Amino acid sequence: MPEKRALYSMEGARMTLTGAETGLLLLLWKHAGMLLSREMIIALFYDPPGTVEKRSIDLLVSRLRRKLAHGGRQPEMLRTIRGDLGLA
Repeated sequence: MPEKRALYSMEGARMTLTGAETGLLLLLWKHAGMLLSREMIIALFYDPPGTVEKRSIDLLVSRLRRKLAHGGRQPEMLRTIRGDLGLA
């Protein structure tokens, strides 16, 4: 995990990220371009995986998306695709 958990806007304004937000952002960056289900995120992010509710992922993504948008980045950086896509 990076030593400084922060996000900078295009203008240089600093926004602090929580440990969970930083971890999720790094996980999504590491798997950029891949479609990840909630279950996949839980399995990759939490240890042990059974200790978190699926809706917790939604809240964490929502907070991260809000901070990305506030930083002047495109909100589409994190896209949610709804429906059963046959992913584990």
